Amino acid sequence: MGISELSMTLEDLTRRCPQASDPRVRAVLTNLLPHARELFRNHSDTATAHFLRIGNSLTRLRGAANAAIRLALLHDSCHHLWLTGSTAASVSLAESGLELAKRSGRQVD
Repeated sequence: MGISELSMTLEDLTRRCPQASDPRVRAVLTNLLPHARELFRNHSDTATAHFLRIGNSLTRLRGAANAAIRLALLHDSCHHLWLTGSTAASVSLAESGLELAKRSGRQVD
C-alpha cells in the first residue's frame, strides 16, 4: 500500500474505531510512518492533502496507546503544514501533539 491508501485507511479506521489501542490502528500507523517520512523528504503536489488527512485522523484517536508513532506522524504533519503555509492547521495539530505527549508521559516530545 502507498501513502494514499494508508492515509485513507487510517481516516476510515479512526472514524469507525477511535481507540488508539486497537491493533488495526497500530498496524496502519506502523506501515504509514516510513511513507510519511519519505513524503516529507520528497514533497509532491498531493503532500499537503495527505498530511492534513493523517493529522486529522490522528486527532480523532482516543487514549495514549501508540504515542511514539502518533507523535512522529503528528510532527511530520505539523512540520510540512507549517512549511507550506497552512499555519492554522499546523498549530492545531501541534496542540493535539502536546496533549498526547502530556497524557503519555513523554514530556520530551
